[in-house]
Amino acid sequence: MAVRESVTRGRRAGNWTALGIGCGIFLHVGYSLLGIGLIVSQSIVLFNLFKWLAAGYLFYLGWRALQARPMKLDLQADAPAPARHSAWRAFVVGFVTNGLNPKATLFFLS
Repeated sequence: MAVRESVTRGRRAGNWTALGIGCGIFLHVGYSLLGIGLIVSQSIVLFNLFKWLAAGYLFYLGWRALQARPMKLDLQADAPAPARHSAWRAFVVGFVTNGLNPKATLFFLS
């Protein structure tokens, strides 16, 4: 994610996205430190709920990817560059990407 943002939107956006990704990891670390991970891991119902929610989210992402149209590459020199994200927007993209990452959630819950 950070590399994609760096390549398409510039180094500054990539740095803010990487910071957001790191803060998303702290979200997972936070609920693990608070013991929520232990509670969920001991409750079969809650753990299965998180698994099914994660599977549903991955299914949603896959469905959206299948519906997406291919990106048009404009290799002309006068083609406009992609719009730059603000620092806040780049941070939020990174945070939400990692905060909603089902693999990270299941990793920290296990």
